[in-house]
Amino acid sequence: MKTPLQEQWAKKGRFLTQALIFSGALNIGLLTSFFYFAYRDKKEAVAFELQPTSHVSKHLTNGETIAHFATMSYAELVDMLGSQDPVEEGYKKRDFALASLAAFHFIDLEKALHGSVLQKRKLTFQRKDGPELVDITVFPGVTEDQFQGIVQFINTEKFPLTAKGLFFELKHGKERPKDLLEAFYLTPEFTTLMTLFNRAGIPLPSEYVIEVIADGDWSLIEQFTQGQKLSHDLSPLRLKNLLSCYVRCRSVLAAKILLEWDRDFILKKLDDPDLMVFLDLFSTKTATLDTFLKEIITSPRSDAIWKKAAEKLYAFSDLPCPEPYDHFVTLEAFALKVEPLVVQEQVIAVSEVVPVKKNHRVQSGENLWKIARKYKVSIDALKKANQLETDKLRPGKELVIP
Repeated sequence: MKTPLQEQWAKKGRFLTQALIFSGALNIGLLTSFFYFAYRDKKEAVAFELQPTSHVSKHLTNGETIAHFATMSYAELVDMLGSQDPVEEGYKKRDFALASLAAFHFIDLEKALHGSVLQKRKLTFQRKDGPELVDITVFPGVTEDQFQGIVQFINTEKFPLTAKGLFFELKHGKERPKDLLEAFYLTPEFTTLMTLFNRAGIPLPSEYVIEVIADGDWSLIEQFTQGQKLSHDLSPLRLKNLLSCYVRCRSVLAAKILLEWDRDFILKKLDDPDLMVFLDLFSTKTATLDTFLKEIITSPRSDAIWKKAAEKLYAFSDLPCPEPYDHFVTLEAFALKVEPLVVQEQVIAVSEVVPVKKNHRVQSGENLWKIARKYKVSIDALKKANQLETDKLRPGKELVIP
């Protein structure tokens, strides 16, 4: 039998044992909870890191950025001139926006910067709509002040374009506003051709010169202008050769000028394909054209040219062209009878040569060029004889023909 003291210690031992068991169980529970929550947080963090970051944009290379900019509109590129976002190799997005405006929209950077010389580098990119590689000129080192000047120039000028850009506006635009024409009048391409017309004695109005230029492609007038800078050839032959190139581009106006100016040049200098194109450009009979067609059928040109001219003659006469074609029948029907040319010597005293003044009443729709051409005088001579300060004419006005 246990003494009271033993029972007391036995009771305390049981209490301590229960307390230790409870404490151990509690610690195990706490440790289990700690490891559970630690594992769950780590799993969520890993899962978050592995999720695709769709909101983060893909880094584009220089070539990819330019390819994207090549598809942007004019207004979008102008807005991008303020972008300081970096791309590669020290370039920013605004550098490529500027390059795209110059390459694809023909912004006149030289005029915008008053002739300042820009650094130039060539980069190559691949278009999004094709496999071909395209070279583009970029301009590193453009300062903040220069960018601001370019933006101001674009926003101020109605046509802030190079001569090439103005040419495409003239050729493909629905209208030709006065501002556009005046801008192109200042280009070397226009002034060079206008000078050649004036030196050849053909007072062609400015808008007609524009029409001739727009009938061709840019490379034609560009190469002509560059050639003139080197050769300074202001001869009539230079202009005739250029007009024949525009005939090849199917310019009706160039063909009409050549026809009225020098039929012999057309007959002797144009090869068969060009003469075929030349004849195709005329659908209406004129006295000069009728004479020229008859000169062709009596010339030593090829059968194909003879037949082409004959078809025009028959069509203008409302007659069917014989099939198979018989050139002798054509000659009998249309050929001019050529009389032997007898040159007689005639002496004319200077005192007998009395200039006779002519008068012309201006009709509605007439201008100085038409009147000068009709009487074979220059516009300057007409203006001087009538003391005209402008080219404007009032219907009913009497003009003195010098």
